[in-house]
Amino acid sequence: MAKGEVMAMTDEALQIKAAELMGWENIVAHWYTNSELKGVYGNLPGYQLCSVPNYPNDISAAWELVEKAHLSLIRVPMDDEWRCGHMDGSHINDEYWWEMFYAKDSLAPRAITRAFIMAMDRQL
Repeated sequence: MAKGEVMAMTDEALQIKAAELMGWENIVAHWYTNSELKGVYGNLPGYQLCSVPNYPNDISAAWELVEKAHLSLIRVPMDDEWRCGHMDGSHINDEYWWEMFYAKDSLAPRAITRAFIMAMDRQL
């Protein structure tokens, strides 16, 4: 999946794609009648149907993605954003120190979720 495609995904699409990459199955989005998302549900193998973690909006859920894909997260105060990706510490002051699948956002969990999807897609 191209970086531009991931950066354009809605929170709901990010949540579902991240859940798929984390091994969730039978994922279903339930909507209220006014087109608001009610919840995303699925199950991990061997478990009952339950609510899928809201990876792009919940830092504790997103941190599972950081651990699985070995991502690095930094805050860039001057740009008021979070950046997440695979980092080579030897080039931390170099503009090219991020690999191609780094992501940025004003919300840390969303940046993490985007970077996770790009990282995992690259590994597949």
